[in-house]
Order: sequence, then C-alpha cells, then structure tokens
Amino acid sequence: MKIAYLILSILLTNLCFAQEYKKDTRTKLQKQDPQNSYQSDLKSDLDLYNALELAGINIFKIPLPPFDKKLKFSMTIDEYSN
Repeated sequence: MKIAYLILSILLTNLCFAQEYKKDTRTKLQKQDPQNSYQSDLKSDLDLYNALELAGINIFKIPLPPFDKKLKFSMTIDEYSN
C-alpha cells in the first residue's frame, strides 16, 4: 500500500511540474483586440488620415533642415468656444 501511494505521489508531482510554458506568438494588436473588432488588417494609413481629418485633426508635414544644436520644442493647443 505504501509503495502504491509513493508511486502515485511521484506521478502526480511529475504531472504538475512537467508542464511546459508556450509563448504566445500572436501580435500585440491581436492580443489587445481578440475579437478583431477594429479589423486593423483591413484598414490602411489613408483610412486613418481621413478619419483624423473628419475629426478636425490636420497633419502638416514641414520640411526642416538638419539642426546644428539641440532645440527645445513646445506645442500649445488652445480651444476657444463661445
């Protein structure tokens, strides 16, 4: 009886500690949106730009020459309402 109990306990211990960790190979977007409700694979950058423009956000690309020294850049956004 003691031998059977010993063998059973060794087998159960091996089953508990012999589990392998499997790395999740999904992309970050798939992890954050498991039901694919945003359907990010079907949307292009142009769709994103159009949505931002519809929301009143314009993107301006300003060509700047390379800088010789470090400059601090600050941006102030004000909203005026009546």
